Amino acid sequence: MAGVAAACRVPDPYIHFGTNLQRTERLIDLKRPIRTLVVGPAIEGPEVIERRHSHLAQALAQRLPGVDFALLDGWRGSRVAEEDFDRLRSEVAETKPDLILWEVGTPDALAASDPEEFGDVLIRAARWVKAQDIDFVFIDPPYLPHVRHEPLYGKMVRTISAVSVEARVNLFRRYAAMEYLDRAPLKAGAGRPHCMSELLAEAIVRAVTR
Repeated sequence: MAGVAAACRVPDPYIHFGTNLQRTERLIDLKRPIRTLVVGPAIEGPEVIERRHSHLAQALAQRLPGVDFALLDGWRGSRVAEEDFDRLRSEVAETKPDLILWEVGTPDALAASDPEEFGDVLIRAARWVKAQDIDFVFIDPPYLPHVRHEPLYGKMVRTISAVSVEARVNLFRRYAAMEYLDRAPLKAGAGRPHCMSELLAEAIVRAVTR
């Protein structure tokens, strides 16, 4: 992982996308902007909304200079997946994205949604997005070991993983990456700022350059 800061490095499978981002790759070849709809809170956690995806934009620009990832600042995605999917369809009609990054699972975990019903929504969403010829990436919940509701995330993380395989949708394994980094030793005085944005950018770039 030569392109990732040492403090942010995780095992390669955590940032490997199983399928190509064909539309994104095609637009890069044509030197056209990639309209990227980001649904959900900041990749790193709560931030000021105007800046919540600036680190992702910077990480992409560093890896693919000259390529224009036009980040479309979608809604915060604070609803359960069923409601988010309804909103997603209208948002796609309005913004016409080429790539969708959907942070999903946290509201459903907190609402104690049924994992099977949650998975069915994700499958329907994946099929619908694919029918629009849009590249699609799931981002699973963050790993938050010091909050009481963290155990609720496990079922949703497993469901998202299973759906990503069944529906052949790329998955950024944020939960696993954050858990790995939380347990990895860190040199005194060192920090891990913006690791998730960096790792997500690395995963996207690897998918379009392999």
